[in-house]
Amino acid sequence: MNTAEFEQRLGHAPRAIERKAEAKALQQSGVCSDAELRLARALKFEQNLSEAFAIDMPADLSATLLAIAGPAIASEPQTSLPSRSRSRRWFAMAAGVSIFAVAAFMANQGQVHPQNALIAQHCNEHLTHEPFALSRRTVVPKDLVARMFAMNGFATQSADGSALTDALGEVNYLSPCTVDGKVAIHMVVQTAGGPVTVLVMPKMANDGASEERINGALIRISPLSKTTATGAMVLVAESGVSVDAVEARFLKALSAV
Repeated sequence: MNTAEFEQRLGHAPRAIERKAEAKALQQSGVCSDAELRLARALKFEQNLSEAFAIDMPADLSATLLAIAGPAIASEPQTSLPSRSRSRRWFAMAAGVSIFAVAAFMANQGQVHPQNALIAQHCNEHLTHEPFALSRRTVVPKDLVARMFAMNGFATQSADGSALTDALGEVNYLSPCTVDGKVAIHMVVQTAGGPVTVLVMPKMANDGASEERINGALIRISPLSKTTATGAMVLVAESGVSVDAVEARFLKALSAV
């Protein structure tokens, strides 16, 4: 079993008894270094859904629905199957209320990120055009990295005089790109857990921090600013452990300039 197959099993039945054993085996074998973390996240998502459906409804909800739908139902001509028609209507109304409850709950939990979902999709599509970037291991000269950031409005030195490139560390691939019409500094950093793609987009609006998986790849979005919703850094990798280290280093470096 590989990472993608495990993700599919999580999507179908994360609470299945065998999931825990599979996660442990994948992690111990090194096939998926964060399998147990992925299982924990899938279980947490299931719990959030359960809580969403279990939220308290107003005591007068049924009376309110009847007040809205009652006159319309009473005025409709009877069909040959009136009871089935009414059942379908009530089922649709109940489904609508349930969906609204789930959406409201997840929005309150910070799990609905429509703009970030678009960013993740666009970045995933963009990376399919540059698969060779992941295999680059030669270190990009620091002066080229500094020039790229300067061209996109970043200071290359912090207040204490330290260089941005020193804080960023080694970069193994560098290219100016465009994602969804916005300029992106496309980089790849090689780590012990595999390559991590970093896309720094100073003009990209975002919904704050979030992450998701697309086709097995972890896509994490981090805002560049704590005061505005503009400016995002997108990290893409197989392992969340690899992403954590690169994300922390880059955010610290960019926040200091």
